[in-house]
Amino acid sequence: SRAVVQGVLAALSSLHFQKVPSLSSNGDSSTGNKTLKRLALRPADPGEFTQRAYAHGKLGLVEVEALADLIVSDTSLQRKQALQQFDGRLSRLYMGWREELIKGLAHAEAVIDFGDDEVLDEDEDDV
Repeated sequence: SRAVVQGVLAALSSLHFQKVPSLSSNGDSSTGNKTLKRLALRPADPGEFTQRAYAHGKLGLVEVEALADLIVSDTSLQRKQALQQFDGRLSRLYMGWREELIKGLAHAEAVIDFGDDEVLDEDEDDV
């Protein structure tokens, strides 16, 4: 499970629009903290890259929630569902619903504006 999360996080590294160095060190966290301090750097806050990706439109809210679900997942089924959400399937479903709602609203507004007497062409994309 850790490898899956690391793979998703590696994919996120290109989403935050900034060139960010990645430092790895062997040893305890104090070694890494000393290295960062000497270089006048700081470690990223938890969720910082995800927040940047969301702020720059590289991730949607559904994908951010899927990443959070992936991180806290305990079972393979939870991981599978989170990965399916993360790959955009749920967002595409929601966008389809959104388009249908917009078409329905446009049709309702046309009926309000022009009444039931006039024939409305439902095949037109402009409605």
